[in-house]
Amino acid sequence: MLSTHLDEARRFARRELGGLAGSGEPATTLRTTLKCYLDTERSLNPTAELLHVARNTVAYRIQRAEQLRGREIKVRRMHLQVALALAEEFGDLVLSEQATAR
Repeated sequence: MLSTHLDEARRFARRELGGLAGSGEPATTLRTTLKCYLDTERSLNPTAELLHVARNTVAYRIQRAEQLRGREIKVRRMHLQVALALAEEFGDLVLSEQATAR
């Protein structure tokens, strides 16, 4: 539903992601890690294996993601998962501050 209303999707994603809505590589890496972590039912070891990084790297990235987001991942978790899915699927269309014409 949100994908058909990009302005609403953009506001929603940016609100839920906070500082994770950035377009640079660090924000993208944190979003990818966070999405994988949530997809694996918040388990560090499977996330580390899937991303081919150390368990402590995953733990650090999750902590950093919470700092940038401005709240713990358990707060509005379902909303966060939707925002991460939108960011993964639509990228700059939902992450940019301004609408992008296509």
